[in-house]
Amino acid sequence: KKAKRLKKIALFDLSKNKTNILNYDTKTRNMIKRNLNNTVEFKKIDNQNFDHKQFILFKENYINSMIEKKAKKFYFFNEAYFDRMVLLIKSDKAFLINAFHNDKIIAGAIFLYSHYISYYHLSFQKKYPGIMNTIIYKSTLILQKKNKKFLVLGGGNLNSDDDNLLKFKIKMSNMVNYFYLESKIFNEKIYKQICNKIGIKKPKKLFFYRDHE
Repeated sequence: KKAKRLKKIALFDLSKNKTNILNYDTKTRNMIKRNLNNTVEFKKIDNQNFDHKQFILFKENYINSMIEKKAKKFYFFNEAYFDRMVLLIKSDKAFLINAFHNDKIIAGAIFLYSHYISYYHLSFQKKYPGIMNTIIYKSTLILQKKNKKFLVLGGGNLNSDDDNLLKFKIKMSNMVNYFYLESKIFNEKIYKQICNKIGIKKPKKLFFYRDHE
């Protein structure tokens, strides 16, 4: 069996000097300006100033956010994966931005990069207006200095233009692209067993993109 699906993703073109805050809509622009000018503190953790405590703080809050969302076990990363994230940061292939308000962490995100492309990877946020918009904005400035050409923000949870996550990413991007998800099923019986084991009721929409034990 073969399955192919077209998926919309949001990207930020970093090569055309479009990281100016004025390129965002009025509401987003105002939230970013407010977060940059008030008591929010942003900490960048990279190969130059790696702070293991900051990484652990991010990891714990990311995992807690997944638990609060009642995500299935399938969507959780194992410890080995986070260990590799540390290695990527230390080898100048990723960086982390944590945001604090009144000394309490309110958001964080990891960005990966290789050659000229970068990726918005893991993130969490608490209820604080525009905080992830601001983190993404700050990441575009960092990545532009690293001479990266694109920041891939990715798609939504659903294959629909009405998906809220996709809408958020498009708001923070300056271009949209598409890619195909394609899979081959060689043993349908085993495939269905896997779906049943992880609790997926619609096998045709099963996508493996997590690292598991």
